[in-house]
Amino acid sequence: MLKHRLLSVLLALSMMLGISAQAAAAELQEAKIAVEVQAMEDEIYAEVYRQLEAQNGLHMIDTYMEILAPKIQATVEAKYTPAYSPFSINANWIKYAPNGGYVTYTKVGYVEVGELYMDYPTTQKYLIQNDKNILFCEILSDALGQTITEFWSGLIAQGFMQLVIAMHTVPRAKISACGGYAYIITTYEPTIPATYEVVLAWEDYPNIIIDRNQVHDDDPIFTPPKK
Repeated sequence: MLKHRLLSVLLALSMMLGISAQAAAAELQEAKIAVEVQAMEDEIYAEVYRQLEAQNGLHMIDTYMEILAPKIQATVEAKYTPAYSPFSINANWIKYAPNGGYVTYTKVGYVEVGELYMDYPTTQKYLIQNDKNILFCEILSDALGQTITEFWSGLIAQGFMQLVIAMHTVPRAKISACGGYAYIITTYEPTIPATYEVVLAWEDYPNIIIDRNQVHDDDPIFTPPKK
């Protein structure tokens, strides 16, 4: 009888220790995810700030952070699990889009959002065209500086061209690091009205992730690329 009791105690103890070990491992993973999410947010939000500042659109930073936060969370979670967590799947609209595509929706607050996701060939074409635009702006900026004699006119013209160059500078290193994929988030603010555009690395390729809680009515509308 004593032997059976001892075995029961040992079994209960081993089960408790096992549960504690699993709980500790889960907490450690959650901590790792939280740290990575914070680091990724800091990096991406800094890039968004830079691009919005060039467009005189810093008042939209909170809107872009709200759009990007669930994408960042899901991207980090996917690194630790074979698939997205049940919470992520339930909270987010997720579309598998290896060829890219265009997603539109009205965000809560009535900001109209368009997200253009580009596959590798499309991204490369975009980057080449982007480089041509920057080169053209640089040449024009130099030409203006040489041909406009009035000091203030030349200063204003060159300042404007430098602003255009800053607007078209994209995070090439991050795009390259994630395999050469990028996406563009365009927002239209009807109260101003004004349109803003941010280009980022598509780090969650080939998945498109949008927080359902931010969509005003139905799910986002997905349009596949034309073949």
